[in-house]
Amino acid sequence: MQKIRCSVCSCMYNAPEENLCTLKDIQVSPCPSAKTGTPEDETCCASYKDVNHH
Repeated sequence: MQKIRCSVCSCMYNAPEENLCTLKDIQVSPCPSAKTGTPEDETCCASYKDVNHH
């Protein structure tokens, strides 16, 4: 079974003690206006939901 590793503690789907996303799948989208070629600048998790604002 495939796992989605995640360390974004501000996301409501993050299980920080396991460093895992609790979603079965996620949507990865391009970040707006980022054209640096650096992966962390170019892509973002579109399934992200702020743990404090759900």
